[in-house]
Amino acid sequence: MATSCQRIIDNKINKHIGDTGNSSVNVADRVAAVSESIKELYNLFEFDFTNRRYQLNYYDTVNDYNLTVNVPDFTLPVDLRREDDVHASPFTLKSPREIATEINEGATEYSFGVEQRNRGNWLLINYPSQNSAVTLHSCDSTVDFREIVLQTTSDAENLTIDTSEKKKGSGSINFDLDIDQAAVQRMTVEFQLNGGIDLRKQVDLGAMIFWVYLPDVSGTSSTVITGYWGSTSSNYHSATVTTDKDGNAFADGWNEIRINWADTTATGTPDNGTIAYLRIDIAHNSAADDTDFRIDDIRMVKPERLYLHYQSWYVGVESTTATNYLTDLYSSLNVPFYSGVYDYFDTYVGHKAASLLFRQMGQDAEANNEDTLAEREVARLKKKFPHHQLEEFSGFKLKGLKW
Repeated sequence: MATSCQRIIDNKINKHIGDTGNSSVNVADRVAAVSESIKELYNLFEFDFTNRRYQLNYYDTVNDYNLTVNVPDFTLPVDLRREDDVHASPFTLKSPREIATEINEGATEYSFGVEQRNRGNWLLINYPSQNSAVTLHSCDSTVDFREIVLQTTSDAENLTIDTSEKKKGSGSINFDLDIDQAAVQRMTVEFQLNGGIDLRKQVDLGAMIFWVYLPDVSGTSSTVITGYWGSTSSNYHSATVTTDKDGNAFADGWNEIRINWADTTATGTPDNGTIAYLRIDIAHNSAADDTDFRIDDIRMVKPERLYLHYQSWYVGVESTTATNYLTDLYSSLNVPFYSGVYDYFDTYVGHKAASLLFRQMGQDAEANNEDTLAEREVARLKKKFPHHQLEEFSGFKLKGLKW
C-alpha cells in the first residue's frame, strides 16, 4: 500500500540524524531532502518502476512528434510498440541521424529515436503504417487529372509550380498575395480531383495533412488556415486551425498542418465515396502585397495507435488519493513514486536524505558516513533490481561505401 514520505521521515531520517523534532532542520527541509534523494536514485539506475506509457496517434508520412508538449515528464525512451495483438515486429532504437537517413532513402525497417532540438524532445519514427496515407494532391503540377485554380474572389494570384522550394515530389504550388484583388483578407486555392477519391474509411477518423509555406507570418491573422474536402464545391467538410500539427504557432517558412476530420463541420451532403473537391484558405491581415506562398503534399491519413514506453522523471504524487504527478515533493503528505511497490528503496533514500541534511547543518563527518551507507545500499539494489532499457542500435553506413 502506497504511503506518504512521512513514513521515510519517521522511520529513517529522524533516526539517522538523531532528531525527531524540528530543532535541527524543519519538515520542509526533510521533504526537500527526500525529493532530492529520489532524483539521485533515478540518476543511478534505469529503473523500470519509473516507466510510463503514452498512446500516440501515428500518421503515416509524418515522422516527428513533439514530446515536450505531449509527454512533459519524458526522460529516456524504453520501447515503441504497436497494438498488443499486432505487435509482430519490434522497433529498433536508433540515432536521429540514422533515422533521418533511413526516412530519406525509404527504408522499411521499424525504427525510432529521440532528438533534442529547440529546447525540446522530438520522437522520430520510421514506420510504414498499415494505414497508408492517401494522396489527395501531390502539388507537382497544376494540371495532372487534378486541376488547380486560384479563386478570383480571393487575394491569391500568379499560380505556378515551384520546382526549387518544395517538401516532397518534384514541386510545390506557388502563388502571391495581392491585397487589392478582392480585398477579402483571404487567399484561396481550389483543387478539382477528377474521378473522385473514396475516403469512406477515413470518416471522422482521418486527418488532412499538408505543408504550407508562409513567407511572413506577421502578415497572417490568428485564424490562419481552413481546409475543405467534399464531393462538390457545395457539399464538403471544413475546419479551421490556428497552429501547426504539434500545436505550435505558425512560423515563417514551412509549416506542417493537420486538420482532423472529427473537428470538421459538414456543409450540404458530401459523398465521402467520391471526394472530388479540395480547397485551402489562408487568411491574412497584411497591409502590403507579398510573394511566394506555397502548398505541398496534401494527403488524408487515418492514424494508427502506437505506444511509447518511456522513463519518467516524476518523483511522486500529491497524496494517496490524488493522481496528479509531481516533479518535486513539497509536503510530507506527498507519496514517492515507488511507494507501495518497491518500499525497500526507503533505505537508500533515508541514508541519502540524512547525508544531505547533515551537510546542510555543517556536520560533514556524519554526512560522509551516511553517504557510505547509501552507497552500500546502491550496491545491493544493483544486484536485484531489474531494468530493460533498450540500447541504441547503429548499423549506419555511408551510402556507396563497402565495409
